[in-house]
Amino acid sequence: MDNKFIKDAIRTESNDFRSIERRMSDEENYKVMLAATDKALRALDELDQVKKAIFYGKKKRAYEEEFVKYGDFLKDNYDLNNKDITDKVRNLTEKDLRLFHSIIGIATESSELLSTIHSKMTEEDLNLDIVNLKEEVGDILWYMAIMADSIGFSFEDVCDKVIAKLKVRYPEKFSLEKADVRSLDKERSVLD
Repeated sequence: MDNKFIKDAIRTESNDFRSIERRMSDEENYKVMLAATDKALRALDELDQVKKAIFYGKKKRAYEEEFVKYGDFLKDNYDLNNKDITDKVRNLTEKDLRLFHSIIGIATESSELLSTIHSKMTEEDLNLDIVNLKEEVGDILWYMAIMADSIGFSFEDVCDKVIAKLKVRYPEKFSLEKADVRSLDKERSVLD
C-alpha cells in the first residue's frame, strides 16, 4: 500500500466532520456506540482466547458464561454433535485453516484498535498512543499477508480494485446520496 492508495482512499472518505460530530453528540447515539463497542470488545476478547488456544496451543482460560451459553444455543440450533464437529474439522484444508487464522486474527487485532477509541470515549484527557496504533495496524497487515498468500492475491491488486470500485461509487468524491444509491452490479464488475 503506497501513498497513492492512501490519497485515493481519502478522496472517498466521509469528511463532513461537523455533521459527524453533531450526530455523535446525540446522547442516545453516543451511549449505543459505547455499549456496542463494549460488547464487541468482550466478544472479540473471547475470540482472541479461542484463537490463542486453537492456533498457538495456549492454555485456555475459563470462557465467560454468556459465551458458553451461546455455544450451547448454537449446538442446540445447528444440530452439532461431537462427530459432526470432528467431521467438519477433518474436512478443513490447510488453506481453510490459514484463512480461519487470518480472518480471526484480523478481527481480534481490530479489537485492539477499537479498544483505543473505547478508552478515549470513557476516560478524560486520554492521548491516543500512536506507536501502539501503528503496531496494531502492522499486526492486521501481518494477518492480511497470511490471507493473501493462502488465496493468492497481492495487496497491490486489492488496493487497485477497491479504488476502482470506489470510483464507480463516487466518481468525484464521497456524497451521502451516492452512498445510499449504489449500483452493486457495476461495483462488482470492477472487482472481478
